[in-house]
Parts: sequence; C-alpha cells; structure tokens
Amino acid sequence: RYNNNGVSTLGYGIMIRNKTKVVFLIFILGLSCFNSIVVIDQSTNHTFQAPGAMIASDMDEDTASIAFSISIGNKTFLAANEGTAKFGNLTPTIKFDNNSLHGPRADIWFRQYDDRCVNPSFQGGLNGDGLCLENNELPFQSMNTHNDDIDWYNYDWNPLRECSTVDAVIDFFNTHNFHMFGDCLTRQMIFADKSGDAVVISAGTDGELRFTRKTGSSLVSANFNLNNSENRFGDYPCERYDTCTELLSEIETEENLTLEVVRDILEDVCVSEQVLYSYIVDPVEMKYYFFDPNNFTRMHEFDFFEELANLGSDGQNEYIIPELFGPYSRSKYSYCSHITDIDSPYHWPTTEWCYSTPEDQGLDSTVLEDMMDNFELPFNNYKIDSVTVIRNGRIVFEDTLTGFNPISLHEMYSVTKSVTSTLIGIAIDKGFIDNVNQKVVDFFPEREIANLDDRKRNITLEHLLTMTSGYEWNEWQYDYENPLNPCTQTWTSDDPIQHILDLPMVEEPGTRWRYDSGATILLGAILEQASGIDVMTFARQYLFNPIGIGECYWHLYNGVFFTEGGLYVTPNDIARFGYLILKNGTWDGQQIVSSEWVAKATSSIVDRNSPDTPQVPNYGYLWWISPYGKWSAAIGRGSQVVCIAPEYDLLVVFTANYQSVDLTVYFTNYILKAIIDEAPTTTSDTGESNNLFENVYIITISSIAGVAALTLIVIWRKRK
Repeated sequence: RYNNNGVSTLGYGIMIRNKTKVVFLIFILGLSCFNSIVVIDQSTNHTFQAPGAMIASDMDEDTASIAFSISIGNKTFLAANEGTAKFGNLTPTIKFDNNSLHGPRADIWFRQYDDRCVNPSFQGGLNGDGLCLENNELPFQSMNTHNDDIDWYNYDWNPLRECSTVDAVIDFFNTHNFHMFGDCLTRQMIFADKSGDAVVISAGTDGELRFTRKTGSSLVSANFNLNNSENRFGDYPCERYDTCTELLSEIETEENLTLEVVRDILEDVCVSEQVLYSYIVDPVEMKYYFFDPNNFTRMHEFDFFEELANLGSDGQNEYIIPELFGPYSRSKYSYCSHITDIDSPYHWPTTEWCYSTPEDQGLDSTVLEDMMDNFELPFNNYKIDSVTVIRNGRIVFEDTLTGFNPISLHEMYSVTKSVTSTLIGIAIDKGFIDNVNQKVVDFFPEREIANLDDRKRNITLEHLLTMTSGYEWNEWQYDYENPLNPCTQTWTSDDPIQHILDLPMVEEPGTRWRYDSGATILLGAILEQASGIDVMTFARQYLFNPIGIGECYWHLYNGVFFTEGGLYVTPNDIARFGYLILKNGTWDGQQIVSSEWVAKATSSIVDRNSPDTPQVPNYGYLWWISPYGKWSAAIGRGSQVVCIAPEYDLLVVFTANYQSVDLTVYFTNYILKAIIDEAPTTTSDTGESNNLFENVYIITISSIAGVAALTLIVIWRKRK
C-alpha cells in the first residue's frame, strides 16, 4: 500500500514471515506513519526518515540471496541465487521485449498473478548492450537528495534503459535523485558489463551512495551492505559471502572460468530450501542460464537475441521461472505447491497441465515419498529421470533423481509401440484401413515376398498388434547389440520392411505370443501404404497436434520410421497421450480415437499366464495389461512406462536412464496404495499381499478359524 507521497504504509521490504505478533506490530507502525513523513534536515532539502525503516537487530531472517560477478580475459559472468523470503506469493518471471521505451531487454520481475493490485518488484535484467543487473534486498536506508540533480523514480531498471557500461551507470547515479520510496534505498545493486567491469552500489551511513568497484577478477554482493554491515538481513559475518569469495579467488585463468565452475559455486553457496531460483547471465554471449536450486543439473538456457527474434503477438515473451523445470516445490519431493493457479478450474491439458497437490486429489504424499526413497536405496539406486503422477487430470507430483529436465525430449523406446497401435486405430476410424482382420500381404502387392505360404498369407493386422504373427522372431533370446538379434538384423538390412516380410514361418498365426518389434515396424509401413503419408505426418495431423504434443522426434532409417521404439518426446507430452487413452480416446469434446479401439487395445487379448509364468502381464494391442485388471501400460526398454488406471482416474509416467526394473510394480505397490479417497485392494501383481499387517491378520484369522473347526470336530465326536 502507498500513501499520497508514494511511501509504503505497510512496512515494504519487511521479510518476517509466520511471526504474527511482529507482523501485526509492523502493520500498526505502518498505519501510524500514514501521514507522518518527517523532515530531518531542511538544509539538505527533502532528506526523509523512511517509515518502517529497521536496523539489523530487528531483522533475523536471511533471504539467502547472493550475487557475484567474475571476469577473466574475454569471459564474464554475473550469477545469483534468489532468496524466497522477501517475495511472499509473488511469482518470478523473466520477460524479453523490445519496445521504444527502453529498447531490447530481458527483465526479471516478481508479479502477482491475480486480481489484486500489487506493484511488481523488479529484480534484475540484461539490456541489448550487455549491461546486466541483480538486486539484493536490504532494510530501508534514507538517502540525501540534491537540488541540481535530476529527479527520477525507478532507480534500478532506468540505468538499464539509459546505460551501456558500468562507468555510465555510476555517472547516472551521481546525477539523479531517488524518489521511489520516499528518498530511501531498499537494496544493494550489482551491475556488470560485457567488458568485465562491475560495481556494487549501496547506501552509505551518511545518506550518500557508495560505489564498490571490482578491483580483482570478482565482486560479491550478499544481504548485507558492503559499506555498512549494520544495514543487513541475517547474520554478519555472512558465511555464504565468505565461501563465495574464497571459491572465486581460486579461479586464476580464463581456461578455468567456465559455466560449469560458476554453476558449482552457486550450488556451494545455495541454501536450497530458501532459494527460489538460480541463474547465470553471460553478457558476452548474451545468454541466460536458469537452474533449479534443488538440483543444479537441471538448467534452462535462453539466447537473448533468439528470444527477441521470436517475440509473441504482444511483442514480448514472458516465462514463469520455476516452471522452466516443470512443477516443483522447495521440498525434496515435488508437490507443485508453488504453482500460482493451483486451485484453478480444471481444463484439458492441450496447452498446459493443471496442477494440484497429492492430498487435494486423494493421494497420500508420504507414500509417494516412500517410493522415491526406495528408488534411492543402495541395492536399488535406480536412475529415474522423471516421475509424473497425474490424478483427476492434474499433475500432483513430479520429480527426478538424475537431474533430467522434464521439458526435454526423452527416448521412449517401446512405449512407441502403444503410440503406433493408437495410430492404427485412428487409421481404421478414418477409413484408411478396413479392420484388424485385413491380411498383411495385401498391403504390399508390389513386393515379392519370400517364404510365402498359407500361414504367412493368413497373418492379419490383429496378429501384428498382438505379437502372434508366427514368423521366426526371437528378440529376447539375444542382447540388442548382438548381431543375432532380429532387431539388429532388421535395422542393418538394406530394406527393413522386406527383411521382415521375408522371414520364415515357424507356427500358425495366433497360436503363440513372442515379443516382436518387427510386427510394429510392419504396422508403420502398413499405415503409410494405407494413408499415403508418412508416419510422422499422420501422427502430427491426427494425434499429436489435436492433444497438444509439441516438439518431438521420430527416428528413421532408410526412410523407415522406427515405429517400434524410435519416438522422442517430453514426459509431459507422453503424459498427454496417456491421458487420451485414460479418457477413452476423447479429448476436449473431440473423439481422437474410438472408445471401442481403446477398450480393445487395453484389454487382455493374449493371456500370457501359464504354470511356468504365473501372474505375468497379459497383452492387448501393443499394450501390457495387469493380470488383475488394475492397470494398462505402455512399456519401453530401460524402464520407460506410461501406466493408466481408469478406475481411479490415475496416470503415471516414468522415464529412466536405462534401468532394468519393472516400474509397474512400483505403480501397484506405491502409487495405487497412495489412494486415500478410495483405497484399492492390496493384492500386488505377483498375487501376494505386500502389507505385513495384512499378512499377519490373514494368518491370525486363518489360525483362529482352524482351531475353531478342530474344536467343533472334537465336541461333535465326543457327543457322538
């Protein structure tokens, strides 16, 4: 709130949270200052004591922010960890624009994304000349004004509009008065330019500006005034400042000054639970690099000039910084609690997903935590790239154990097969293909097919979809790197389609299930033969675009798409595909693929259970089916999984860094058991109980029943 003089009446800049009494006191003090700006010294003209100003002893909360500039040779970086304490529920954004007011800029703002009128807070930025800025918040410090200086208000972003170098910034500050908060300075600013020059600008105890120039290779700014340590937030001496200064001093050559080294220093001085985001700006290369403070291997890069060349219709590009890494929170595990519209009405995730928390959607977050902990056990140590849990159409949990960026493409391996199955269903719906009973050879009339007998002539699309074609294919007998593996032989042949068509038959179609990637490769060729367009074009037109799947890549060789395992897509986008299947092929009022196809594809068509392999998943149309009907899953090599449970409106996506672990077991033993609004049965897909109490309970009841039966028999015999 501001009074008519532009002065905060609610203690602007006070960073104390969850301390009701102190906040109430600040509120009362603010109200008492509503019309009481006190002139301290008329001789210096307009020198004010700021209402709500506090000395260091009043402030015991450290915002954990720190910024530093380092330059050696031709390399220059400005880096910062941005603390959370001072911003409350404001949302950090980076905005790229190029207007006549201030020219090309990349600005970081904290904004309120609701109907309340709250002034945004400018935090830093980069202009087109390579001048960059980061602010560190400090308690109010009253400043002097001068009659011969120019009056101005936005003392932080105006220099980026007017200046190109650090020298120009200093000249600018020396010729202007402050009027933004009643002639007070509420921050310490660090400017750096592409030449390597840097300066920290702060308030002196006498009300005049102080300029701390970089004299060596680096300069550090934290949450204490470099010229007045009493003007601070948190403790002094500052351990983060000392550590950062020491680490920077160890970089002595241009060769040793790399983005990775600077990132590691940011991580070393990061208090992750108090830091909202971290970044490095390179004013020479004109690039921004943002990092997840919970996992610094997660990075998002912005090229300044590429962004300006591709501005939106409103002349700007603005990004919510925490969402650069997908939904996450300040905790170890990611419950999406930071999302500003977490309680917004549900909408179809064509452009963006809705977010919520596990508990709000009837899931127990502690069970999800237990699952992540189990992944990290020493005897497991699974390299899980991403876990995305979606319930009731909302992402409620997202995490990584490897630092994988969830907005990056990930190879999905044989999850691709389930996508291919859906494309065949769409082709049938659209009339390109009559039905699944069409003979495979009929789609290739121009080819001379070897080993052609009645068995091969009778192979249908359904046989390919269920992996029961009957031709010779022993994919699981050899490693994929082994030249004897039929996949390897197929993709090293001159004509992969001809190679598969020529394979000899070993049994009647439909009599035996064999894992068969060749069948799905043939389905891709059939799709192209029937539709007249290539697989990717068909997928874009009829599947990917309608449900919002964006950038993706489909590997091909000699013009043949790897429809059995070559799709690269982001976890959030493959989740859209899973959600389509979860919703019976419907998307926002449009039937993308028929519900009949979805029902058939995700049902147990092939019963793979036998005395030798009890309780193994069954098979549909290139979908794996729980033998107990709890889930259907698209599963790929290396533990890529899209698992759906329509009964619970539940969808989970796993991606992994090539792990040989059945993650559907985790879906059953953890995620299904996390449901608290309607708990599933506790029988796992091994057919055995996974609950120790339940086992004891069953044994106890059984024992009591047995003893009771024996007692009745004894009594009956005695009476007899």
